Amino acid sequence: MFVSTILALLTVLSTLTVQVHAHASCNPNVAMPNSYFATSIRIGHGCDGSPVNNVTVFIPEGVVSVRPRFLPGWTINFLERPLATPIVNGNTTVTTETYAISWSGNVLDVKYYEDFSISMRLPDRPDNTPIYFRVIQTCVQGEIDWAQIPTEGAAAEPEFPAARLLLRTNGTMVNDPDFSGNSNSDLKNGAAAAGLGSSVTLVGVIASWVLIGLVF
Repeated sequence: MFVSTILALLTVLSTLTVQVHAHASCNPNVAMPNSYFATSIRIGHGCDGSPVNNVTVFIPEGVVSVRPRFLPGWTINFLERPLATPIVNGNTTVTTETYAISWSGNVLDVKYYEDFSISMRLPDRPDNTPIYFRVIQTCVQGEIDWAQIPTEGAAAEPEFPAARLLLRTNGTMVNDPDFSGNSNSDLKNGAAAAGLGSSVTLVGVIASWVLIGLVF
């Protein structure tokens, strides 16, 4: 009975450790304003155990020249809308803009994560300006709309935050305290995961002692 309890506790803790990295996030998540930049929207899980079969990334205002990276096995669609004012560039007139890119036609098993990559030209914004990418994650059963933008000063983070990209005028990435290839919420969740991992290790040691005692 005691051994069964230990094993059940191990299972619960392991599940929690996996689930803390739940949010869709930009990887990397820091860039210089008014520059060309490539990032990936990381999808780390399905919808309550259902695999992902479509990911749609919405392009924020001011982000232009968007190009997705080819991802084998997936069909890429450009969602466009007419411009209110056409843009004339030499002999070329641009009348539409890409407002979203979607990946479909494949299934991402819940055991894996995937990076859906795009390159773009970023707007010229002040230092420490965040840009948010709404991401709709569609699964065989269910859907998650990562669209919530944090409210400044709020005690709690949104349940379904949009993927966040921070603009830094000095180009500092590695030294940015928020830089880890994940959103701010994922950083905090990462710390939680580390704590849970330690708990799993400790319980694993105790379980081993118990089992050894039973054997001998």
